[in-house]
Amino acid sequence: MNSIDESTRASLLKELQDDLLITWEDEDTNRRLQNHITKSAAYLEELTGTSLDFSANIRARELLLERCRYQHNSATDEFEVNFERELSRFILKEAVNAYRKARVIDDETLSRNI
Repeated sequence: MNSIDESTRASLLKELQDDLLITWEDEDTNRRLQNHITKSAAYLEELTGTSLDFSANIRARELLLERCRYQHNSATDEFEVNFERELSRFILKEAVNAYRKARVIDDETLSRNI
């Protein structure tokens, strides 16, 4: 999991810089922010048990950026508490989507074998 393409990664970095009001270019800051993006993506994918598309899934993108913000401010321990409802809805929605995809694949396999 956690295979964010370069275009999406660049877009996430720019959006995170904007959210954090980082208007300067600094290699160390960008490296730290990229690390936040990688860790937050892995966190959300582990939480949902799915591979997420952070370019198309607006909710996944929003939660990733929020977690990055918390991580940047050394407050990741507060993220789950403050986003409990949002994370619960997100996990449930991703589980339903994964179930539907699995169901479609199972139905297609079944129809081919009949």
